[in-house]
Amino acid sequence: MRDAERERVNSLVDSELKRLSSVHEAKRPIAVLVRRGADLRQIVELLTAVYRREKGHSEDIYRIPGLLPKDIRNLPTRCEVLATQIEAIDREIHQAFFHLRFKHLPTELRSYALNISAKLNAKTSHKGRYIRPDTAPKLKLIRYISNSTGRAHYEILAQLIRAYFSMKEIRAKCSASSLKMLLHDHQDGPAVNR
Repeated sequence: MRDAERERVNSLVDSELKRLSSVHEAKRPIAVLVRRGADLRQIVELLTAVYRREKGHSEDIYRIPGLLPKDIRNLPTRCEVLATQIEAIDREIHQAFFHLRFKHLPTELRSYALNISAKLNAKTSHKGRYIRPDTAPKLKLIRYISNSTGRAHYEILAQLIRAYFSMKEIRAKCSASSLKMLLHDHQDGPAVNR
């Protein structure tokens, strides 16, 4: 199974590598990073992870259409209250149909409340601030470039991220200063969202 997964990733990296190499804005950053010792395949894998996390709004619990952030924050409490109410009704109505069919509902609601609470806590667990879904892959990319070339190359990385996103026809907001700040804010270890 791992070989099949690795083969799929290699195929994806190859196609992304071809596309990225043809983007004019990416040619200089690629040349500089490769000349300094970075592996281009690794860079493309990390850029793909950044893109997927940035694009994947489903990772972001606060960006659910139709729900206000305050409603999402209150959801675990509402689930717990609802579970308690269902248990009270079950104690009073001893009908086998309801009891057998919905007996796991309070437990499931409490489990759901715990999962939502964990996601909410993960989003704000770094210095009490919201953590974007693309934070962890960006940190991995910065640290990889820093380790393989001896410097973080913030400006070149920002150019490369913007070029990769433009290849996907998406405008990325990324600057050298934002990458520096990101690394500075997460010096104590990897980001919470993986």
